[in-house]
Amino acid sequence: MADGMTNRESAEEWQRFAKMDLDSAEFLAQMNPLPIEIICFHCQQSAEKSLKSILILNGIFPPKIHDLKELKELCTPYIVEAVIIDDACNHLNNYSVRTRYPKEIDISPDQLRKAIADSKVIWEYTNRFLSSCLNADKQTGVTVQPGAKAPGEHQN
Repeated sequence: MADGMTNRESAEEWQRFAKMDLDSAEFLAQMNPLPIEIICFHCQQSAEKSLKSILILNGIFPPKIHDLKELKELCTPYIVEAVIIDDACNHLNNYSVRTRYPKEIDISPDQLRKAIADSKVIWEYTNRFLSSCLNADKQTGVTVQPGAKAPGEHQN
C-alpha cells in the first residue's frame, strides 16, 4: 500500500478518494448541459476504489483492473451479503473505459441517475464495512484481523 501507511490507513484513503469521485459525479449532475459520460465515469471510479479499499484493508494489493464484477468477487471472502451490490456492480461496469472516448456509449438521463444511485449503494456498503472494522478496533482495542468478518457481521 502507500509508504508508511497501515492497511487501515490506506483503505481509508482509498475510500476517501472514492467519496470524492462520488461527490464529483453529484456536483457535475447539476450542470447544463450534463456531461453524462464524465459523470458515469466518476460513478464507476467511486465503486472501483470502494471495492479496492476492502482488498487493501485485508492486506491484498488491488489488481490494476476496472472490472467491478471481478473486484467484487475478490472481496467476497471478506464481506457479507455481497449480493446487495451485485446489480450496482453489473450496471456500473459499463462505464469504466468506454465513457472516456467520444461516441463509444449512449447513456440516457435515467441511466445516469441509476449510475449515481448505484455508486452510492456501493460506497455506503463498503464504508459501513470499513467503519465497523475501525469502530471494533476503538471499542475493544482488538484489531479485526485481515480476512475476518467485522464484528456484527454474520458468517456465511
